[in-house]
Amino acid sequence: MKRNLKLVSLLLVLVLALGVILSGCGAKDTDPASSVFVTVSNAAALGTTKDGSFAAAIAVEVPAAGSTVKEVITALHKNYCKEGEAGFATATSEYGETIAKLWGVENGGSYLYYVNGTMANALTDPVKAGDTIDLVIMKDAAGFSDKYFDLKAAVDGTKVTVTATSHGFDANWNPVDKPLEGVKIYRVDGKKLVDTGAVTGADGTATLTLKAGVYRLAGEYTAELYSMTAVKVVTK
Repeated sequence: MKRNLKLVSLLLVLVLALGVILSGCGAKDTDPASSVFVTVSNAAALGTTKDGSFAAAIAVEVPAAGSTVKEVITALHKNYCKEGEAGFATATSEYGETIAKLWGVENGGSYLYYVNGTMANALTDPVKAGDTIDLVIMKDAAGFSDKYFDLKAAVDGTKVTVTATSHGFDANWNPVDKPLEGVKIYRVDGKKLVDTGAVTGADGTATLTLKAGVYRLAGEYTAELYSMTAVKVVTK
């Protein structure tokens, strides 16, 4: 009996040790290759899914070709929104089909959506595997003063360089893109945001080192009314 207890104890120690080793290596990438990565920003903060996790770079599967922004948004709501598909609705206006309800929020149509950092023309715009979609529910639904920046990441082993670029318009509605300094970079850990200590400089970039694994990094800029955004990162 004592031998059996010693054997069980030894096995438990080995299992715990293996768990520590695996956790130190980071999670494996289980997202399907045919995924579009969607982030929801709700009133200048990351939206949350039905289980309370942050809606940061969520993987939504799409066919090899032929998917649209609307189809991805519909699938996102079906699988992750608290209200399910009922959390998303559209309406027809003189400008075509527009968003009337997003992530369960109805604010009179004050929504923005971007594909790969560029404002989409319509819900019928095509998307493909690997694309990113940022959905923005404006905080200033009356004055439309919300601003947007996208976050991109370049990976070299365990070194990650993130770049924040602000996208806006001048007085004549010409597009103006510029590096955004002062963006704080967080690691999204389910229901928590972990401050990495990295902040973008004057060139809009910040560099950090992460263990090998799969991460979602979120950017926050509070000096002005900016939405939050996120990006998926895989380090080796």
